[in-house]
Amino acid sequence: MSKDTTTRGANGGDQGVDAIREVLLGDNLRMYEQRFELLDKTVQSEREALRDAFEQRVTQLEASFGAKIKQLETDLDTERKARADDMKHMGSRLEEAWKQLDQQLQKLSSDHQSFKGESQRELLALSKNLFKELQDRCANLNAYVETESAKLDDAMAKRAQMAEALQAMALSLFPEGSPEADQSGKQ
Repeated sequence: MSKDTTTRGANGGDQGVDAIREVLLGDNLRMYEQRFELLDKTVQSEREALRDAFEQRVTQLEASFGAKIKQLETDLDTERKARADDMKHMGSRLEEAWKQLDQQLQKLSSDHQSFKGESQRELLALSKNLFKELQDRCANLNAYVETESAKLDDAMAKRAQMAEALQAMALSLFPEGSPEADQSGKQ
């Protein structure tokens, strides 16, 4: 038999096997292919939606956090300027009092020093409180980002488990490999 005849015979046999496979399994295979395509599209769209939602939330948090930091910086600058103006005003009053009453200078000077120390302590305490608040907010933001990241990791793990279950189902349906391998091995 020539090589062309053998090839045509094999191809003819393959076409017959394909036709039998189509009659026996065609609807099921198309149904599974449609389900897999729908599942793949669903997984892809959910992944994209989660990614977009996560990125949007992170952007919102960054903007909110940035705005709050700027507001705190503005408030702190305003407070510093007010304190500086208060100190200048106090200095003028002390100079005036020095000129007017030399005897009361010592008392005013000690009062001024104690006021200065208290205001510095208050400013230091306020700065520490602001720093603590910033640290807490950073920690909260980090915790939120970790939580969201863990949710994404869980979603990806569930998808991987689904893929393993589908693969196990396919192996249980075709324990010896693909249906094409079974048909070609029988010839």
